[in-house]
Amino acid sequence: MGITTGAIISVVIALIGYFRERDILISQATNKSVSTYMNMCVLRELTGYALSNIGHTEKMRDIPFGTISSLARQAFDDYVDISNGLYVPFCKNGELAKKYRDFASYRSAFQNIFLIAQGIELIALQIDIETMEMAFASNPLCQTKPSSLLLERKKLLLVRISKFHEHVTDRTMQYEDIARYYVNRMNGKSAWENAYQEIGTAVAKIMSDYTIFDSSIS
Repeated sequence: MGITTGAIISVVIALIGYFRERDILISQATNKSVSTYMNMCVLRELTGYALSNIGHTEKMRDIPFGTISSLARQAFDDYVDISNGLYVPFCKNGELAKKYRDFASYRSAFQNIFLIAQGIELIALQIDIETMEMAFASNPLCQTKPSSLLLERKKLLLVRISKFHEHVTDRTMQYEDIARYYVNRMNGKSAWENAYQEIGTAVAKIMSDYTIFDSSIS
């Protein structure tokens, strides 16, 4: 009798631990997926902004490449914490298990986004350094005629930011499904509609700072 009772208690304790881990995972995944989705929306808008304005300035520091790189790193760093969870679903083929696998699979995607953003920021920095070197060069011709290397770097930067914007846009659209799932699961079926509107308002407010900057770019 004592052995049976002990076995039952052990199973109950295990189940309580399981459901506790599941609830913690869902809560964390909901919060992280919303903040990450908003981060990606801002990143999408900023890369679009950079793409639109890169041809209107000689100074790459006028374009928020540093902010783009920081946002990409933040998305990856925040994601590592939650995707390292200990929760393992009982039903391997269930909806929650599938969504959890989808959620965890984005870790490498965000790492890739961060590495690409870093590379773009480095190219922009190299362009600014070479531009400043030309400005201080003793040869007057160097002040008005960009080097072939500088022109190639500018072309490369334009291609990279264009492809990156497309990539971020695609990833944001894909990730929306994950954010929607967790928000609705935790707060009800219509919760995502409200969250989506709030995110859109917040992103527009953030980007309003950059629309003002548009007219002063040179």
